[in-house]
Amino acid sequence: MRFSLIGLLLFVPLWSHALLFNNSPHMDDVREMQQQGYHDQAFSVAKKLAKNGNPQAQHFLGMSYQQGHGRNQNSAQAYQWFKRAAIEHFPPSQYQLGDSYQHGKGVIASLSSAILWYKKAAKQNHVDAQLQLAALYQQDNPEEAVYWLRQAAKQKNVDAQYQMGKWHETRGKEAPEHFKDALKWYKKAARQQHPDSLLAIGLLTNEGHGVIQNAKKAAKWYRKSAELNHPVAAHLLATMKQFGEGVDVDLQQAIKWYQVAAKQNDREAMFQLSLLYTHPENEKQNTEKANFWLAKAAEKKHKNAMVLWADQLQNTNPNDNSQQIETLYRQAAEQKHPGAVVKLARWLQQQSPNNPEIVHWYQTALTFPSPHPEALYQLAYLTEHGLLGQTKNFEKSLSLYQKSAKAGHAEAAFQLGKAHYNDQELSANHPQALRWFRKAAIQNHPAAQYYLGWLHSQGTNVPKSPKKSLQWITRSAQNGYPSAQFSLGKIYSDHPQNYLRAYFWLSLATTVKPQAKNALSALKLKMNTEEIQQAEQLLQEWHSRSDL
Repeated sequence: MRFSLIGLLLFVPLWSHALLFNNSPHMDDVREMQQQGYHDQAFSVAKKLAKNGNPQAQHFLGMSYQQGHGRNQNSAQAYQWFKRAAIEHFPPSQYQLGDSYQHGKGVIASLSSAILWYKKAAKQNHVDAQLQLAALYQQDNPEEAVYWLRQAAKQKNVDAQYQMGKWHETRGKEAPEHFKDALKWYKKAARQQHPDSLLAIGLLTNEGHGVIQNAKKAAKWYRKSAELNHPVAAHLLATMKQFGEGVDVDLQQAIKWYQVAAKQNDREAMFQLSLLYTHPENEKQNTEKANFWLAKAAEKKHKNAMVLWADQLQNTNPNDNSQQIETLYRQAAEQKHPGAVVKLARWLQQQSPNNPEIVHWYQTALTFPSPHPEALYQLAYLTEHGLLGQTKNFEKSLSLYQKSAKAGHAEAAFQLGKAHYNDQELSANHPQALRWFRKAAIQNHPAAQYYLGWLHSQGTNVPKSPKKSLQWITRSAQNGYPSAQFSLGKIYSDHPQNYLRAYFWLSLATTVKPQAKNALSALKLKMNTEEIQQAEQLLQEWHSRSDL
């Protein structure tokens, strides 16, 4: 089979025509060879051109040696070829020569020589050289740095435009007119869809710097940046949608933008997603997704997420997740999360009651600006009973109970009430007991409510009030306190019209108090079958509500 010469040429790369017909090759031919993977041929042709003084070819050889294309990497050879082209005033080589001097590639490092060659390139409008000079002068000569940054920005280099905006914004706090210049440069970069600049305009607009404050317009700038996948802009936009800051509340939009941020490792966005997916106003609640993002946020060491995830594991399957629960609480506690510190101590208490580390964490909780009420209570209890190495000290424990109670701890207030009611050292101070029982009772503490009712029934050093007594004992019984249920049953047993109530409360008390069984048996003898059936119906309804 025979082919014509023209047909054969159709299968030959264009750059080979110059070689085939002995035409002089050009740098375009060299670049085409390089793009097609013919590195050795490109290097060979470029070397011929370079020896004839072609600066582009000399630069090509420098880059080939520097990157290892067509030849083994050789910084010294790269330096030599860059230097030859740089002397011929070729800006890219002048820049590379500056880089060689700056980092000691193929030559002894010299910052002054690096700056010399960077300047030669920069004066010929080489943007990278201008940016490098700006970076080098930033610390020691800010004015020179800004000069070169401005030169790069004038050439529409988007990073330089953004940096000019940052430079003016930084000075805006001292001289507000700089904010307007900052906006000017940010907007130049924004026209090139620069995400950071779009975000910066939004921030300035939201704060009213250089422009009238307008949260709604700020949200539009955030959105433009977020649409380019900027995590901070997406997070800010999500927050505005979540709480209605300058825009209407839209939980679905908040979820959408938090996801953009979360997928870029924004752990706060992950945590907010976990909350939004179970938000009561979210029409598309999804527990599975909420748990997914909560676990992800905890994995990223988000303090609140670690605590909530540990709480959830503890409530669902603590035995299988014991080590993970402890680890989560511990990591959050080490980040100074007050709740985690106390929860870690309580978890250790449950797992190993004699662990001395328990005291350490409770004491740590007292070092925060607002000492944790639970930590105060637990240390008071340990001190009162002389546990876990604490010296038994009644007065110290009383002081700790008081601090805890004043901080709102109901059980601490109840213990103080008991101490004033029973302890001889306090001379059975019933008015003080009444005070602390009431403080605990209004926090729905069942035992305190019962004791408060009992005090009012006796009228010892406190106003006697059968009405108040019955009210507090009833509240205690409704909150499941067996002694109150038994007492209420006994009270109602004396009145035939209240046999149903008596039966109801005595039945509930039988689960804990044996004497309630005898009282209930005696009551049944006074009741007819219909009354007992009605009472049982009341019990079933109670248990049904309790199951809910």
